[in-house]
Amino acid sequence: MVAYVSDASGEDEIWIRPQDGSGTPTRLTHNADTYKYAPGWSPDSKRIAWGDKRNRLQYVDVATQTVTVVDTASLEILDWTWSPDSQWLAYVQPEARKFPVIQLYSLASKEKVAATDGWFGVSSPEFSSDGKLLFFVSERTFNPTYGQTEWNHIYNDMASVYFVT
Repeated sequence: MVAYVSDASGEDEIWIRPQDGSGTPTRLTHNADTYKYAPGWSPDSKRIAWGDKRNRLQYVDVATQTVTVVDTASLEILDWTWSPDSQWLAYVQPEARKFPVIQLYSLASKEKVAATDGWFGVSSPEFSSDGKLLFFVSERTFNPTYGQTEWNHIYNDMASVYFVT
């Protein structure tokens, strides 16, 4: 199956259909109130998650068509990933005047927990194949040099890959 966003109903909704284009498309979401971005399947193919223009991260259960709001941020949530067992979403919660935080959301408990502390820039969360590690990129390597024209500090190559268990 292929998941996609279509305005065939008059609003942006999530639809699915066989990848060969056969069959009738099935609309999974209803009553859209904004644009949806980059729908992505869970590894078990039971759910589809997406971010939207109203700064929410949501997912829909394909079988029941139940939509769950994972979180709402002050800016759009565009950087997220599923765990290999499809039971967690890791996402970058952007902040307007602070560094973003990587959050972990449990589908079982419907609770979130911060995986990073908000002291450094973070992006690109990704689970290890066994789901026991969460990798991410963070800008926390400080090796200043002086610029040749203004004699200010310059920080090059600040980003590295880190992980939490």
